[in-house]
Amino acid sequence: MSSDPKSSRGFFLIVVLVNAGLVAWWWLSQQQISHENGPIENLQAITLLVTFALFCMPAAKDSGVVRTAAIALAASSFLLLVREIDLRAYIAPEWRVTASAGAKQLMWLVAASTLVYVLTRYRHLLKVIRSSLTPEAWKAWAFYLWLPLLIVSQLIEEWTDVTRLDDRYAYWASGQFWEEIFELNAYLVFLYTAYLLKIAGRRSRAARASADAMRHAPRSN
Repeated sequence: MSSDPKSSRGFFLIVVLVNAGLVAWWWLSQQQISHENGPIENLQAITLLVTFALFCMPAAKDSGVVRTAAIALAASSFLLLVREIDLRAYIAPEWRVTASAGAKQLMWLVAASTLVYVLTRYRHLLKVIRSSLTPEAWKAWAFYLWLPLLIVSQLIEEWTDVTRLDDRYAYWASGQFWEEIFELNAYLVFLYTAYLLKIAGRRSRAARASADAMRHAPRSN
């Protein structure tokens, strides 16, 4: 699942443009764009939805390690998407508690099912772990980067909540903005991971098709 220089440059360009645009919007307009169901959170949800769709492609078409990884990562993107959607903005107040409890139960069900599936494919899991310890592992940097970025965003959120004071709303709002920015970047890297896995699956299918063609080709005497 290695990245090529051309696609990496394109990805970094997109990330820079998105970040620069959001920072300029926030700085020049002095508006709070990181609130619940605001522009940044909506962009996060769209990014996760596209990520989920990309992971579903190799999960449906491929086999072996690629399929196992795609299913596990598709489930992860689905869990993050459910976590990002704020149902309170779309349903009546009397249904909010029920909807929240249902969403949590769905998340636990998907997480448990994914864990069981991955454990039943433990040989694939061991192969992924061994591959991650090789010198070539750095080529799949996106796979290792998205989770640390997400953890940083959560640390910023915790720090912001702890230091929040009613008479320092601007300070708290700034922390919330950067928390959402780091979270968005984590999801963008996750999206790039999905793209790389889709390409890896396509190459794997092509290699299998070529091997099958050679195996069934008539041999000359």
